[in-house]
Amino acid sequence: MLTVTARAGATVDLAAADLVNLVAELRNAGAETIQVGGSRVTMSSAFTDTDDGVSLDGNAVTVPLSVLAIGDPTTMQPALEIPGGASAVLRSAGCTVSIRQSDNVLITATRDLAAAQNASPAPTDA
Repeated sequence: MLTVTARAGATVDLAAADLVNLVAELRNAGAETIQVGGSRVTMSSAFTDTDDGVSLDGNAVTVPLSVLAIGDPTTMQPALEIPGGASAVLRSAGCTVSIRQSDNVLITATRDLAAAQNASPAPTDA
């Protein structure tokens, strides 16, 4: 679990690109499922910069922020701590980053799937 909080006395200047980078580093390190705040991250998720900060699929992303990822913690943690990587970028945005490995991570957020635009189910008699 990754916890992102505001550094004491710091102004947090979090951008959508910072969170895209974080999710990309988790995926590259083998994360199978990711939850940012109360939102499930999927392949079609979108972080966007708004007048009020950052949103994930239309939901505001605010600090303090909890990021949950299911995967090999011995791979994900070092990936996040690469110099100049996701943790460093979050720290430069005024955040404190805390990473805690756990054998029991519960992802509770779900997401409804959008209707397929180009695919259709195979006929049942095929």
